[in-house]
Amino acid sequence: SSLLKKIHKASKNVNKNPIVDFKKTNDLYCIRTELGEGGYATVYLAESSTGSLKALKVEKPASVWEFYILKQVEKRLQGERILKSIINVSSLHCFEDESYLVLNYASQGTVLDLINLEKERSGSSLDELLCMFITVEIMKVLECVHDVGIVHGDLKPDNCMIRFEEAST
Repeated sequence: SSLLKKIHKASKNVNKNPIVDFKKTNDLYCIRTELGEGGYATVYLAESSTGSLKALKVEKPASVWEFYILKQVEKRLQGERILKSIINVSSLHCFEDESYLVLNYASQGTVLDLINLEKERSGSSLDELLCMFITVEIMKVLECVHDVGIVHGDLKPDNCMIRFEEAST
C-alpha cells in the first residue's frame, strides 16, 4: 500500500495510472484517484479490466473483518430492499501485511462530502429538511442491521454514502 501511494503520487505528474494485478484471481484494476484516507486504510477509485468502477480499500495491517461482516449483512438481509443502501463487497485479496477490499463505488460521495460541498457552495450548513431525511434513512438502515444481530461500530458522516435516486415523474 505504501508503494501504491508513492506510485500514485508520482504518476499524477506524468499522467499515468498504476495497475494493481491480483495474479491468483486474474483481477486487474487501474487506480484512477484517491477517494479518502483513514487511520488504517486508503480508498482508491479503481477501474476494473471490464471497465466497471470500484472502490479499492487498502487496509494495513491486513483485515478480513469488514469483508466478513459485509457478507454477513448481505446474507442475513437477503432479498430485503434495504440492501441497496448498504455498500456491497465484491472480493477480498488478503496478504500477510495488508488487504485489498473491492467494494461497489458510490459515485455521489459521502454525507461528509455533501456537508462540505454545501458549506463551500453557500457558506452555510445543509438544509434542515435534508438533514432530517438523511438521518431517517440512516436510522432505517441501522434498524434493519440491528434486527439481524449486527451493530455498526464506526458510524460517522464519512462512512455514510449518498445514494440519491432520480425522482420518477
